[in-house]
Amino acid sequence: MLHLQRFGFLDGPQSLFDYGCGRGDDLRLLSELNVPASGWDPVFRPDAERQSADIVNLGFVLNVIEDPDERRETLKAAFALARKVLIVSVMLGYQSKREQFAAYEDGIRTQRNTFQRYYVQDEFRSYVEKTLGANAIPIAAGICLVQGSHGRAAVPACAPTGAAGMAASQAGTQQRGRGIANRGTPGADRHLLVESPGTRPPRGTGLPYVQVRCLAVAWLDPLG
Repeated sequence: MLHLQRFGFLDGPQSLFDYGCGRGDDLRLLSELNVPASGWDPVFRPDAERQSADIVNLGFVLNVIEDPDERRETLKAAFALARKVLIVSVMLGYQSKREQFAAYEDGIRTQRNTFQRYYVQDEFRSYVEKTLGANAIPIAAGICLVQGSHGRAAVPACAPTGAAGMAASQAGTQQRGRGIANRGTPGADRHLLVESPGTRPPRGTGLPYVQVRCLAVAWLDPLG
């Protein structure tokens, strides 16, 4: 949720649905921000309606689902509800970390006897794209954005995907200190998307700050 707020995805009147909301801590935060939000959780809110929204958050849910088929269906179900943006986040863990625990199915058993499916960044992105048949854009370690299944706007030219997106992050954004109002993004003339110190994701994790803000404008702008 902090990344959504940071990059401007919570600006404006768009609705949000938290798929796997737990006890609802994020929903209370969103309420304080006056963001229209609702959520569902199989344990804590099993009777709540799973409803479509402009933004759907699937946060740290895939990690704890043991059955691979159920995991894929959960990702697809969340995507089907997202009108504009799906944000997916998972726990990352490299081989050295996974070796600290007992292997179980395609994940591990923790010391508390719970299941965890750790990913590495490239594996996570590839999994999301293969499952949904859509581009997954990494914005931070273990966090990807996917344009919603009802979305209209294409990924804007100022936000390259695939290897180009990763290269842009590693090299540092070329748009640093510039607006993007003249880059052909719908509604961009209402935003001066400027990168400031400390706002760029860590190197190698995804797109520079200004390019993610570009996505927020293109995907959420009501005139897009």
